[in-house]
Amino acid sequence: MIEARNLTRRYGPMVAVDALSFDVRPGSVTGFLGPNGSGKSTTMRLILGLDRCDAGQVRIGGRRYRELRWPLREVGALLEAKAFHRGRSARAHLSALAASNAIPPARVDEVLDLVGLTGAAGRRAGTFSLGMGQRLGVAAALLGDPAVLLLDEPVNGLDPEGVRWIRDLLRSLAAQGRTSGLYDSTGDLAALRSADEFLAHRFDHYTEAQQVATAMGHPPLFAAGTAWSYSNTNYLLAGMLIERVTGHLWHTEVRSRILLPLRLTHTYYPGDQPTLPQPHANGYRQFAPGGPMVDTTVFNPTVTASAGGLVSTPSDLARFWQAVGRGELLRPAQLGELRTTVLADGFQGIRAGIRYGLGVMWIPNRCGGSWAHVGSMPGMSTLAAVSPDGRRSTVLYLATELADPGPAMAVVQRQMTLLDDLICG
Repeated sequence: MIEARNLTRRYGPMVAVDALSFDVRPGSVTGFLGPNGSGKSTTMRLILGLDRCDAGQVRIGGRRYRELRWPLREVGALLEAKAFHRGRSARAHLSALAASNAIPPARVDEVLDLVGLTGAAGRRAGTFSLGMGQRLGVAAALLGDPAVLLLDEPVNGLDPEGVRWIRDLLRSLAAQGRTSGLYDSTGDLAALRSADEFLAHRFDHYTEAQQVATAMGHPPLFAAGTAWSYSNTNYLLAGMLIERVTGHLWHTEVRSRILLPLRLTHTYYPGDQPTLPQPHANGYRQFAPGGPMVDTTVFNPTVTASAGGLVSTPSDLARFWQAVGRGELLRPAQLGELRTTVLADGFQGIRAGIRYGLGVMWIPNRCGGSWAHVGSMPGMSTLAAVSPDGRRSTVLYLATELADPGPAMAVVQRQMTLLDDLICG
């Protein structure tokens, strides 16, 4: 998402951009319309930090462009069709850009094919026609598979077939999502239907395979990539995939790759152990609006397994999120994938602009935003978040789960306000 507020840019006595405000929502193609000299290109330069704002500000995903650690992986831009070394081949030009942002070399051939330049990949870019140069510029913009594209006059120099191609490309990119559409197996759990069924099933054992099989018994919620919906099934599948690839259980890999290196000594997977170590708060759940609060503290966590079955403490969680924010756990390219997000449709009622990546949420706030996630068991939940630079992290623990819609949303909004205060200071 691009958010511009009161952007102003002057060149001497001339006002090129005057108090311009707008939002560009994810999944949309937005165009600037106006005559030459009306400030369209200047606005793009302001977004990218190439020109300084005399007033106002602009954020991409809650951050200024210069704050992006790997910008090509988050924002792709084409401002000048001939912005390449004339003596380099198209492949060499893109390879140099890829190396600068830790983009896999294989991506170079992918974008060359996408823009129709595979056959000219070895030619010097200085021999390209205006249209071919424009295609190379589009390839550079797409190189990092970014969530945001800024293209200044992208059809310039293209023939009618090329114009149709760029229009179809932009529509297809805007329609893309990185979501599975798999049904959330949690929706079929008997223990969550009523207080009586909770007490009857709270010690049940589950396997990831059983839960996934339950989900597969339902049709997809939507075609993959066309919408977004949270699903524990995705994380259960991830746990199964870890075991298939490594030969080890998912929680063994989590312990060796994360818990031990970060010294998270109070975090572990309890398996079938339904009780928590002392001291702990008890969790209470209201199973129906107007119903009583039921003590749900004792519960078999295999029901969530790799989707959230770990036991931890606020201090361990805060340290984990700081490590995520500071890039201590993932290589730059992996962190870029983690933070490639889509609009989280189901969360817009909580706060407009919440987005979801590969296991992390982006929550906008008054100081930009934070990376966060929610974890829950019946009657208990945590909301953990970290500032984009990894300096501030916070964990909010809630030991009550309400079914009455009004009070439940009031609690959520109170949490969001507290989260903002803790992250923004």
